[in-house]
Amino acid sequence: MLIELSDKSRAQSPDYLYKALYYLEQSKKYAEAIEVAELFEKKHGLSEENINRKIRMYDRLGNTDAMVLELNKLITYDPNEPKYYIAKLQLCQELNKKATVDSIKKHVEQKFINEPEVLRLLIKDTNPAIDSVRYNKLIETMLQSNNIDAAAKVELLWPLVKEARTNESIQIKTLQQFKRVYDSAPTNS
Repeated sequence: MLIELSDKSRAQSPDYLYKALYYLEQSKKYAEAIEVAELFEKKHGLSEENINRKIRMYDRLGNTDAMVLELNKLITYDPNEPKYYIAKLQLCQELNKKATVDSIKKHVEQKFINEPEVLRLLIKDTNPAIDSVRYNKLIETMLQSNNIDAAAKVELLWPLVKEARTNESIQIKTLQQFKRVYDSAPTNS
């Protein structure tokens, strides 16, 4: 019924569509709400808020393929925003889409390597026992980055402490890395 009303000129206003969308979403009528969100998008163009709303509704409906498509729209909407790639990467990891995950990782590593969230995600997702060269490269990039605060650097270095317990050369290297963080922010408690 709301879609039928939206064909009338008065009902095509952004305010009306937004209110209808809000009402349907609150009423848990997600499929209808998605239709209104699609109409809103056709009439008024892409917006991050509208796309994120559709992603939430598709999530509630369990439609992960549609969620990925909406994330692709966000990436198209602003290809220079790393958080969209991160969201897609995390979703594809949950869905075990290895080829897509590898492709996104490669892209974000090339394009957004100095973004704190990207570095954090890549470091946490790299196993130092399996790929120590890559892991060490990411740690070095993180240590050199001025975009990451000392607390985040310590958080990312912390897993090395566990590994350092059994290996003296790793102990020395880990202590040196912690010292570098300290030296870069000696007043940070």
